[in-house]
Amino acid sequence: MKKAIFIFVTLLVAAGCRKEPVPGGRPDTGVPMTFGVASVESMQGTKAMIEDINDLEASCTPVTISPFVLNESIGVWADYEYLGTTFNNLLSNVELAFYDKAGGNTDGWNYNYGKDEEYWQMGGIYYFRAYYPQKAIKDAIISTSSAKTFIVNYNTEVMQEDMMVGYESVHTQTAPDLSQPVEMHLKHAMAALRFNFQFKYTEDDGKYYDEDYLTSVWLRNTDTDGFTTAGMMVYGVTDDDDNYFPEQIDWAESYQPDVRFYSWNYPDGVRFANEDVNGDKDGVDAYDPADEVKVATAYSMMPASESEKRYARNNGWIYIIPQRSDGTVELCFTTRKGGSDNVYSVKLPSVTGTGLDGIDPAGEYWLPSQRYTYTVSITKTDLEMYLHLSDWNQLDSSYSITF
Repeated sequence: MKKAIFIFVTLLVAAGCRKEPVPGGRPDTGVPMTFGVASVESMQGTKAMIEDINDLEASCTPVTISPFVLNESIGVWADYEYLGTTFNNLLSNVELAFYDKAGGNTDGWNYNYGKDEEYWQMGGIYYFRAYYPQKAIKDAIISTSSAKTFIVNYNTEVMQEDMMVGYESVHTQTAPDLSQPVEMHLKHAMAALRFNFQFKYTEDDGKYYDEDYLTSVWLRNTDTDGFTTAGMMVYGVTDDDDNYFPEQIDWAESYQPDVRFYSWNYPDGVRFANEDVNGDKDGVDAYDPADEVKVATAYSMMPASESEKRYARNNGWIYIIPQRSDGTVELCFTTRKGGSDNVYSVKLPSVTGTGLDGIDPAGEYWLPSQRYTYTVSITKTDLEMYLHLSDWNQLDSSYSITF
């Protein structure tokens, strides 16, 4: 995860690149190239995250058609390899959005609004690379990005976007039906953290009834290379032996030791409490703990500070760069009763429940497409932390012409 990747390029917007000529001139298939994203599992209730095709279609539906004003979109590159020569940027970061277009994809995913589609040329192999959200992160895309390699400088303190990426290839000599859309497989490139706060509530220790309000939260590194908030992501990697891995993702990480990050302040506070709903103090236990425990979620309310609002747009989730958890990053917070000068802190445990190969009870990595919920349980004398892991739906197609 911490493998160093040194890439010396200029930060420019990847748009408007000149197309290289395709061998033989105008393609003779007469079949336009179209794209699609197929349906997946239903939503799980997190409105700000892209969890199924309905979320993605809604996000990529233009604000208006006339004039054509995009809401959000998927960026797509296409390269073409023919007789050992690769012709780059047949499509160069074009927008793929969800709208009707004459002669386009009848399912609604279309590109090049007001212009012709690209047409298939027989005999070679096409390579496609896509990313979302195009508008939100386009200024962070490196200008050398193409269908071969996608590179982005991602600073999670500036951008809190559900970045997804996808790669496909089509061999025109073996594809069964080029009139079918190229179904993009989009996968989440980020991990996500959420922090809940509650008073401890157990039968063994006795029910602890109290009330307070969460007023601020931030994270802090206690080591020189603990938690990284920024890095360069390379999607499509060539190793030292010139072997190419089109779907591999590498991150070059940067660190800011002892710096406060993901700072969120909400002076009114988000209430958390244990409530005596039905006289439990007198031995009556007619209610489930869920009825009596009121949890506060950090980053769930919109703060006044413009710079901090980005952290409150994802229903309490914070997008982070996938990385190793080394147990040195602190979660810091204040409450109304404790006052702004009384800062509570607890270190995030190194164990995350996922390793580099996936689910692992002893794993110490935050992985892409995984969500980690940390619950801080407050007793009268101490703080305890619990971790809950859940996966994030990957947007896969049910049909593809990729070989």
